[in-house]
Amino acid sequence: MKLITDLLNRWFKIRAGEEGRVFSFFLINFLIGLVFVFVNSSIQSVFLKEFGAKNLPYVMMFQALFQIVGMMPYTALADSIRSHRMFLIVFTGTIGTLLFVYISAELDPSISTAIRLGAYACAYAAIMMMINIQDVHLEKYSSAYFDTLQFKRLIPIVSTGQRFGMILGGFGLPFIVTAVGGTSNLNFLCIALTIANMMLVMFVSQVFPTLEGFETPKKRRTSKRNQISNMESFKQGFRFVIKSPLLRVTAGATFAMVLGLEILRYQYNEVFDASFGDSDSLTGFLGQFAAFAELLTILIPLFVVPRLLTLFGVGTVKLIYPVVTVSCFLLILAAPFAPPELFAPFGFVFEWYNVTPEVASIVPALFFAGAWGRFVKVNLRKAIETTVASMIYNAVPQNLRGRSRAFIEMISRIGGITAGVIILIFGIFSVGNENIALANTLPWQGITYFGLGIAIMYCFFSWRQKREYVNSLITLLQDRNVDLTSVNTDEVAKISGAELKRLVQTLDEEDEEMCIFAVEVLGQVGDRKIADTLLNVMEKKSYRIEEKILEVLGNFGFNELSPQLLPYLKSPSEKVRAAAAVAIGKLGGPVETYLLGLLEDPDPVVRSRVISILLQSKIKSVRDHAFQVLQQMYSSTDPTVRALAVNAIGETENAEHIPLLQHFLKDVSAEVRYEAVSALEKLCQNQDPTLTNDFVMMLKDSSRDVRRVAVSALKKIQNPKTIPHLIHALNDSPKIRNNAIDALAAMGEVSVAPLVDVLKDVNVPVRTKEFVIMALNKIGSKENEEFLLLFAQTELRQAYQNVMYISALQRVPEKRAVVLLIKALRDRNEEIKTLVMRILESMGNSQVLRLVERFLKRRDVDSRTRANALEALGNVGEQDLIRLMLPLYDQMSPQELQRTVANRWELKQPSTDEILDLMLHGNDNWLKACAIFAIGELQRREKIAALQAALRDSDPLIREVAEEALAKMEADDKTVLI
Repeated sequence: MKLITDLLNRWFKIRAGEEGRVFSFFLINFLIGLVFVFVNSSIQSVFLKEFGAKNLPYVMMFQALFQIVGMMPYTALADSIRSHRMFLIVFTGTIGTLLFVYISAELDPSISTAIRLGAYACAYAAIMMMINIQDVHLEKYSSAYFDTLQFKRLIPIVSTGQRFGMILGGFGLPFIVTAVGGTSNLNFLCIALTIANMMLVMFVSQVFPTLEGFETPKKRRTSKRNQISNMESFKQGFRFVIKSPLLRVTAGATFAMVLGLEILRYQYNEVFDASFGDSDSLTGFLGQFAAFAELLTILIPLFVVPRLLTLFGVGTVKLIYPVVTVSCFLLILAAPFAPPELFAPFGFVFEWYNVTPEVASIVPALFFAGAWGRFVKVNLRKAIETTVASMIYNAVPQNLRGRSRAFIEMISRIGGITAGVIILIFGIFSVGNENIALANTLPWQGITYFGLGIAIMYCFFSWRQKREYVNSLITLLQDRNVDLTSVNTDEVAKISGAELKRLVQTLDEEDEEMCIFAVEVLGQVGDRKIADTLLNVMEKKSYRIEEKILEVLGNFGFNELSPQLLPYLKSPSEKVRAAAAVAIGKLGGPVETYLLGLLEDPDPVVRSRVISILLQSKIKSVRDHAFQVLQQMYSSTDPTVRALAVNAIGETENAEHIPLLQHFLKDVSAEVRYEAVSALEKLCQNQDPTLTNDFVMMLKDSSRDVRRVAVSALKKIQNPKTIPHLIHALNDSPKIRNNAIDALAAMGEVSVAPLVDVLKDVNVPVRTKEFVIMALNKIGSKENEEFLLLFAQTELRQAYQNVMYISALQRVPEKRAVVLLIKALRDRNEEIKTLVMRILESMGNSQVLRLVERFLKRRDVDSRTRANALEALGNVGEQDLIRLMLPLYDQMSPQELQRTVANRWELKQPSTDEILDLMLHGNDNWLKACAIFAIGELQRREKIAALQAALRDSDPLIREVAEEALAKMEADDKTVLI
């Protein structure tokens, strides 16, 4: 049994525990394939020979009608009934329709042709509708038992069952028709096969768990009470399709595909009708052609499509079928002009199937173009388009997936078929009954040219699907909470008169926050009338609003406003007095006269604001007076007063005060040191050696704010000697870290070598390495990008090798030390994945990758959400790295991982002793310590020499663990010497 499992895994990527599900779904698909080839070949051949291809548009009209009649109830019920129960309903409808087909075919020939044509066309359309509903629901039914990644990996294999069914059924069709006593009796065989499928679906529902979740009786009763009508369900599907960019382009692509293929269907049926003289030869040809076609395409979903999906992703592979559809119309256009002698080697084909001489001799190329058209519409569509299109719907929420797909299938198919009927009826009346003879005339070519245009439109919509697919997958992962952000007043600098009037009226609001916001916005306008308006409303407002208005007026720059602000210098509020002083200092005028008296203000904030203004006065006596007051303040025992004094010095931005500011860098108060380093940060210049040492010293300050300003200052200085200190600052708080990254990036290439050394050091915490990657990315050279890619590949190789180590260690009898070593290796792999994610982010799509990573690391997400996250990851970023990283997130065995990268790296699964040796001689101190601990636990006495060498290691942890390991051995064997 294990051998079979290994073979399935190696050849088909079927993992342990998935065999039963895969086989059951393969068998369901196989029976559906049998029914399809029997029904399609028989009903098509009977219709063509009884009524002719010219009546096919009437079948199409009935198909459009039955799409409404059949798909509307399915749309309403698809998401409210469990998938397996819905399948039983669909199969029951198929059985009833097969009986209807049999009755229509057996109508008395004496009945008028119009009645028989209507009955049989109705039956033809009805059974095709039921088969279409089976196809639509089969994908939703499968998605209930396979998550997104399993769907991508296994559904191409499972869907091959239909191809096997069609191949066996097609080759055996002539014998089966004889065995059952005629074409009409095939319907009873199809009924028996459908009943067998119903039993198989019931078996699957009892044996295998579903991803749809369990609906309790209480929820079911609530669901029934809240059940919506068919029309409301239809409206919901319409609304969701309109809102979703992915579903909008999918609807357009489906419409274009249906319309193009209906035109193609008419054309190849017209060719076949003219190529065969009776229904028996046509039935035999259609059955065997279907078998040969399925034989040719059986390997496509099994081997080709999965590999294309792995290499290029769902969006790109989705473009293949539209391009092939274009080729059909090009071949039909070119066929009448191909010389008949070119097809002489294929004469045996015409003889074998009794093709009429008209076609075989005059336009043989048209026969092969028609065969290619049928191959593309029926076989390649199932092999490529149906498989890939079903994956597009994985980007739609589960509770809306069936409803939205049914809605698109219904509306787009109805629209495409209706448009096809109108176009074909008009074209057929134009061509007449000699279509093949006039294959190179304008009407026939006109229909073909139109079909070519529709096929090109289909290509365009499929290209749009590629872009929207990933966006929709990301939307599935995102939380749906709306984040409210405040309005940016900078964006409202220019406002209309009406808006200005409303803002002025807002000043009369009682809501203080609204008034302050209005003042901020009006301050951006900067109009003289606004200044007068603000002055007029100040007296009626709170101190807080007065403070904000004074701040705004100071920025206006109108000198004549200064006298009007003097009353506020005597306000009871110290904040208002300080704001008034600052505003007058900005506006200008006889500032000394206005502010000199405030040097004696009891509030230190007011004094500090006034000092910073008067120290810049051109009058020496004023400056001296202000400096005397400043000396009193910075000599105060109150740290807040000293801080305000230092702040006042910094506001002057005078380099003469640098020595004084350097003195305050050693103040006992963090508040004072912050003001001092902030003032020096304003004064420092590029490569300033006098202040570099001061700022480096402040990187060790206990205050986070002081360290943050120091890093900002080093960014200005850009001295290469500060690089090691800035790298150390990467371990600090977020703001300091971001400033350090900016500082390292600002120094450019000179920072690269030290950063690379840090990245290569296995003992540096992964968190630090993340920020090193960000710094390297900000430096932004091509060499850095190439290095990061190479580094990521090297790290991923180590991750795969670690999986081999874990697999080998898991076979060792469970001991505490071995469990610890396994955990250390797993933690190391998590670190590697984190680093590779940061490297991927540095190359683009950072927000998407962050979101995906968050879901992959969470333990509370369900398997479907995790699969969606992996699918999204597989479609963004640097694809070579992602293809290497995805298997590490997926639940693969070590053997599977080994095979995944076999073409890139040769990985071996070493013995336990080899693993311990590798850890002992590696550079990772934590893994070395875990290995030493394991040696002591496992009593590996042959490694005593290595343990004794570890006693002299520079790392104290390794020395301590080595002592403990030797002590354990000594406890069992007294001959061990330390």
